[in-house]
Amino acid sequence: TKINAKGMFLRPFARYLNTVILSNIYPERRRLIVTGDPAGEQPGGTEEKSAQEIFSEELGVSVEAAKDPATGNLAVRLTPRLDAVNHFLLLPGPGLIIDPRCTTLITGFKNGYQMRKIKKPGTDEYAYEPDKNEYSHVQDALQYGLLRVRGEAVTMRQSSRLRTGSTRRYDLAGP
Repeated sequence: TKINAKGMFLRPFARYLNTVILSNIYPERRRLIVTGDPAGEQPGGTEEKSAQEIFSEELGVSVEAAKDPATGNLAVRLTPRLDAVNHFLLLPGPGLIIDPRCTTLITGFKNGYQMRKIKKPGTDEYAYEPDKNEYSHVQDALQYGLLRVRGEAVTMRQSSRLRTGSTRRYDLAGP
């Protein structure tokens, strides 16, 4: 779920999210995975704490920045994020189910999430990056979340093999 709150400070937004939204949707929070934009690792605003720390305190759950499962680095590169989404879209059977009420996300998939061509400084080369608009933020959130879920499934598969010698594959995420 992606919820935006324009013009609201972070801590009051986290409290609102906790009391109004999460308490009704996920009262036990057993399977709640909260993944943030890597930019949320930095302290900022009126607090000396990062966005992840504030959300962890207010929500009572672990909040982590998305990481590239291959490198363990913060997931700032676009390719691993897009690969994570493609992975779930291409799984046999329903790998990614999107609620029809997620109209911004769906429109982003249809044509709202677009790339823009950026000239690299001092070269004749171009790079592509998401055009920041109302669809890009929701798409970014999905990318970060799926990157984390895929990375945790790969980690679970690896640790299972280490503990038991099992060769069982987890269908959730494969190489």
